[in-house]
Amino acid sequence: MPPKFDWDVSNEEHISRHDVTPYEAEEAMTDPERVGFDAHDRDKKGVVGHTEEGRLLLVVYVVRNGMYRVITARDLNDREKRAFRRRSR
Repeated sequence: MPPKFDWDVSNEEHISRHDVTPYEAEEAMTDPERVGFDAHDRDKKGVVGHTEEGRLLLVVYVVRNGMYRVITARDLNDREKRAFRRRSR
């Protein structure tokens, strides 16, 4: 069963400020080669994954009521991309 996402005006507007769409955030989160990590807050998790267009996004989310609620999403900066590619070898 595909994951369910919790979107509303608040989180959609937030990620749009980073030029990311909800669809792109979902693509990155469901990328088979994504890398997960724990965020600084114990309830938040993060992933780095690719979109179908090849963007490499960092997505921070929480799981609430069995749904994924995206907190933020943005492109990786150059330093983060290099570190991700080294780690993925």
